Amino acid sequence: MLEAIEFKADRFKKGDNYNLIEFTKNTVILCSDYKLMDTLTKEIINTVNGKAEYNDYYCDDEDDGNAKLDLCFGLQRIIDINGQKITVGLEPAIIYKANKPEDIWLFAWQGCDEIKTLPKYEEYIYPMLIFKGSRKTWDDGKDAVYQTICNGRYGCYNGKWIDLHGDHYDEEVHNCNGKYKLHISSK
Repeated sequence: MLEAIEFKADRFKKGDNYNLIEFTKNTVILCSDYKLMDTLTKEIINTVNGKAEYNDYYCDDEDDGNAKLDLCFGLQRIIDINGQKITVGLEPAIIYKANKPEDIWLFAWQGCDEIKTLPKYEEYIYPMLIFKGSRKTWDDGKDAVYQTICNGRYGCYNGKWIDLHGDHYDEEVHNCNGKYKLHISSK
């Protein structure tokens, strides 16, 4: 089993262990955008398969070199390492695959390299459990976790991966509390 990876590439935030992930048999990683989902999937596979030697990782000998992409479609990737599943996706609904709160991780970015007055671009990965009250939210059920993620409490998710606004957007299209406010203007 793949136990952990410490990402060493320059794009990862190094402080406070934001470049370290501990895996379970059923890790679920919610990404803030498509590019992050794609690059993280490749980084994990390349690390286990020995193509990203700059990263530190720990896995059983029989798993070394055996990472493969099991499923790849627009919104989700599933990595298989001898039966261990790592789901990387954009839709918050992937959290329903989690069996325990330790399964859920979030992956996001901040900053900008093009504008020097802004903080530098960094990617960071963190467990849901770093947030105060997240274990109680888990105990309240997966619907509570889903709603909390959709409402932006854990960072990472903002819905921008899908065009919720489109050409018909006026004000607010929806929120995840289940109360829909459709303000559609005709052109």
